[in-house]
Amino acid sequence: MLVPLERAREKSGGDPVEIGTARSTRRTASVQRFVPIRTIVLVGLMGAGKTKVGRRLAARLDLAFFDSDHEIEKAAGETIEEIFANRGERVFRDGERRVIARLLGQPAHVLATGGGAFMDATTRALIGRRGVSLWLRADLDVLVARVSRRGNRPLLKDGDTRAILADLIERRYPVYALADTTVDSSEGSPESTVTRAIVALASCPLAATPPDGEEQRRRARRTRLSDPRRAAADRDRRPRDSAAAAPAPSRHRLRRERRLPLPRSLARQPGRSRDHISRHPAAAW
Repeated sequence: MLVPLERAREKSGGDPVEIGTARSTRRTASVQRFVPIRTIVLVGLMGAGKTKVGRRLAARLDLAFFDSDHEIEKAAGETIEEIFANRGERVFRDGERRVIARLLGQPAHVLATGGGAFMDATTRALIGRRGVSLWLRADLDVLVARVSRRGNRPLLKDGDTRAILADLIERRYPVYALADTTVDSSEGSPESTVTRAIVALASCPLAATPPDGEEQRRRARRTRLSDPRRAAADRDRRPRDSAAAAPAPSRHRLRRERRLPLPRSLARQPGRSRDHISRHPAAAW
């Protein structure tokens, strides 16, 4: 910080010269705020803390937070446990893939995914194009202690919890290791895990890289705006009354777009197969 300046005049009679003296002050190191351009996708096994850490990470970065399992439940009108019981894991994975693809099309946010989402090659490739993946890694003892507090884990319903988690670790951890960055999720406070996550993401170049196709779209938009004739042509092509020009949506379309629940006539009934339910438009999420 500069103290008030003293004025002096050289003996030769020249112009005034300002002389400033610096006052030594105690300062804290300033850290540039990390602002991700891509969606931060949290991956890891159940019990790794994706939701708890994700909410705090989103708050620290001033971003929106989404939980893919919660979004699936809203879209399907059923809990994850009910989807597994009524429709099977295959139908759940298909819906999970579509919901995550829809979320990755939104502006940058923090997204907590289910334990099996990153195992899907299509979803993994989409995350690589549109987001930056962060693996929350936890050892077996930590996972067993955490999942024992909740009883709504479909994959843990039948069998020994520790043995099931050990098998999942063996099969899934090599795939989770393909994530863009990794942070250990230990028994410490979630805030310390969030701090480590921010440091890891800030050092990951992909987090500051626009998603695939985003830069091209920005350039195309700038080109249109810079050319008055093209901008005027775009305006002329737009309908005058978009509400009047758009056709009235059908009931099936409303069920797809507004995520309406299945009608009672298609609810789980004796004699109706799961394939019959899964083919209904509302089941597409």
